[in-house]
Amino acid sequence: MNAHHLSNLEQEVMGVIWQLGECTVRDVVKARVGKKSLAYTTIATIVDRLYSKKLLTRIQKGNRYVYVPQVSRAEFGKNVAASFIQRFMKNFG
Repeated sequence: MNAHHLSNLEQEVMGVIWQLGECTVRDVVKARVGKKSLAYTTIATIVDRLYSKKLLTRIQKGNRYVYVPQVSRAEFGKNVAASFIQRFMKNFG
């Protein structure tokens, strides 16, 4: 998992998915009410990147995918912190 290589938008979308638990891309688009409007295809691309980074699993239901977080928010935070410490020690330790 490349936890420390998430863009701001990837982090935001991942946060929405953690809140929803199990969702479609359309659910993510709807849940972003009050935020800068982004096209469905933009959100779909971000969700696909998160899937490629193994942060999400997906289940095909009919003609769409349902996405589920593969790691909890807490586990993700631990991985980011561990990665930071490892890089810090490698560079400065």
